[in-house]
Amino acid sequence: MPASVRPASLSGGIVISLSGTLDVRTIKGSNGPFQVGELTTSVGEFKVKDKVLEQFEPGAYTGTFLIDKIYPHSYVWYGKVTVEIRARLADAQLDNDEPFSETNQPASSAEPDPADEERTADTTALARTHETPPTSPQPAGESGELYLPDLFGTELADAMVAGEPVKLDPTVDRGVFRQQRDQLRAFGYAFQASTQTWLKT
Repeated sequence: MPASVRPASLSGGIVISLSGTLDVRTIKGSNGPFQVGELTTSVGEFKVKDKVLEQFEPGAYTGTFLIDKIYPHSYVWYGKVTVEIRARLADAQLDNDEPFSETNQPASSAEPDPADEERTADTTALARTHETPPTSPQPAGESGELYLPDLFGTELADAMVAGEPVKLDPTVDRGVFRQQRDQLRAFGYAFQASTQTWLKT
């Protein structure tokens, strides 16, 4: 299917709609395992490091991907400079909930955690404005027990207690996003890739 360009619904800019395959892989980092993606389309291959990938199981997903930004990114890791072309997803309309078998493209272990990249960028921006970095919400109360509203907010916490479907907000801090994902799994939720929603099992 050829690429198409159409107005974005939120930003007022444009998004590119591409059919392709997203290969999600797990990499072990200093903060624990994290997910990265390789999007293969008719116009090229792109690295995807959006927070939403933290919810996906490793493997290949086919579908239509709405891209609102394509940009070059470089990083230095263990003395090696790497330049890659990244794509930022506005949305993904997937064909499958369960991933196909992983592709033969090996995941590099020499790759920084996106959380570290974001933390460095936030610290640099705050240093320029002389502001104090915001603190992440603490998921435990004084008794050491988990207090769901602190981690999820009241609305999502109530939905979890009621066993209703939950959709996470990818604009939160990546570390918080990972905590939310882990707690949903602990509460017996499973991720449905096609709708990017967590369902009670």
